[in-house]
Amino acid sequence: MTYQFDSSINEYGNLASGIFLYDFDEEYSVIRPEYISGWLDNNIGELNVLIHKCYEGGSPGLGNEEQAIYRQLFLKSFYGKLARKTLMGVSVTETIPVEGSTYNPTMSDWIELREGDSYIKRQVTTASPSTKVSASKQYSSYAQEAELTLKDLIFKYNNNIAFPRQVVPGFSYAEASEKKQDVGYPGVGYPGVGYPS
Repeated sequence: MTYQFDSSINEYGNLASGIFLYDFDEEYSVIRPEYISGWLDNNIGELNVLIHKCYEGGSPGLGNEEQAIYRQLFLKSFYGKLARKTLMGVSVTETIPVEGSTYNPTMSDWIELREGDSYIKRQVTTASPSTKVSASKQYSSYAQEAELTLKDLIFKYNNNIAFPRQVVPGFSYAEASEKKQDVGYPGVGYPGVGYPS
């Protein structure tokens, strides 16, 4: 699937728009397209390593297959990070402000206090540790699913772009093996390997 929404933005912006639209249903409370685009722009090297290419710049010329692989790479990273972030604060009992941080984990120390006939009950405003752990497990399963899809796509991509190193017209491995010729293939045609002596 080629993502081409706006010709005025670069390829990462269009791919980010597609991921934002189709994978996150344009839900700004979950993620922003600017974050996706920035991640894609900063992690092109990881894609290059996985598929043995050398893409660079704002519009590297990714094909449909490369975009599909890059999308899964982003989703794997995003859900893995979300799983870790969800677990933050599970063992924290008080808020510790960190300068420059926008994330301050808080947990409810109490839900209900009783003394004699009177009691105070409050609404839980933060998720319980068990809720956070189960949510983290769900995000981890999303990350694992993205990783499996990613591995499958990379295998198929790398398998399809592999070319033979040498092609000789009129040559057949079957004929060479019948004649017990050295075809330059490891394990075939070498004395003691591949053929009975």
